[in-house]
Amino acid sequence: MYKLAENEFPKVKELFKSLNHELTIAASLIGDFKEIEIYVDNRENPKAAFMFAPEGDMLVGNPENDEFNKKLHEIIPHDTYLICDSEKWEEKFDIILKNKYITRHGRYHYILIPEKLRKLEFSLPKGYELNKMTKAFLERTDIKNIDMARNRVNVQIFKENSKAFQYGFGYCITYKNEVVCVCQLDNIFEDKCEIGIITSTAHRKKGLAKITVFTTVQDYFKQGIKEIGWHCL
Repeated sequence: MYKLAENEFPKVKELFKSLNHELTIAASLIGDFKEIEIYVDNRENPKAAFMFAPEGDMLVGNPENDEFNKKLHEIIPHDTYLICDSEKWEEKFDIILKNKYITRHGRYHYILIPEKLRKLEFSLPKGYELNKMTKAFLERTDIKNIDMARNRVNVQIFKENSKAFQYGFGYCITYKNEVVCVCQLDNIFEDKCEIGIITSTAHRKKGLAKITVFTTVQDYFKQGIKEIGWHCL
């Protein structure tokens, strides 16, 4: 097993091609994130690769190298969220994974382009306030439950020259100075990005998620984003 240096990441670009719908792959391979780790079975001509990425752990290539698979067992954590490029990897899980009870599930992948965005007229319920999540906003200490936003937006993973700092990290809604709904930027690459959404249980069924998502995607489209993705269970 070999750990690639960042300038070696292009060696595995083709291996990860089948997972290109995971924008975190592209953003990781171009070096948009800090501290990305990629391990391969062969440094010069890799046939299998594993990546610790912000949106999960990615496993691609040839699953038949058991020497490499045994090394994977040493580095993959028990609570991994693992995304594989082939079901054939599952035949090797007894060797690779510490967690013998891991189960497979499907995920939905939605894409929105500017032409499909419908106009939304809205007014926030009384007491609620819409906020753009800039780095400065996320560093504020006077807002209650700010960790709800910080835990969804990991500012530290983005390099200083990332477009994320230019476009912003999404929007959140506060109620009586407390964060209750967050639509955050997960990944950004060229003119594409991915977002996520969460609302506190006590504030659901009020249309907050719809308002926050609409404001976020509208803002990104105005700034030049051409495609916005969302992965969910």
